[in-house]
Amino acid sequence: MINFLEDPDPTLRLSCRSWLSQSKMYNRILDPIIEEFIKNSNFRISSDDSVFIDGEFETQYVIENFGKLRNIILNAQDELVEYMIVRTGQPHIL
Repeated sequence: MINFLEDPDPTLRLSCRSWLSQSKMYNRILDPIIEEFIKNSNFRISSDDSVFIDGEFETQYVIENFGKLRNIILNAQDELVEYMIVRTGQPHIL
């Protein structure tokens, strides 16, 4: 559904925006995107909690996911920011 926020069809875009503003289940929207970032990341944490980058980024993948996040933020600004400030992260992500 998030992919349709930039669809050329205005009816489809409006339907997706309406769904996003009415769903209010931001954890079901954001968690999969965050999980994908984590799963496909090339960060490694050493025993002394230092963070290392191991290899190169898949730039196309990063650009696509940040595009999704951008669209979500642009279409649900106030509610989404409030959600991110008030809510704690899901245990399986942290």
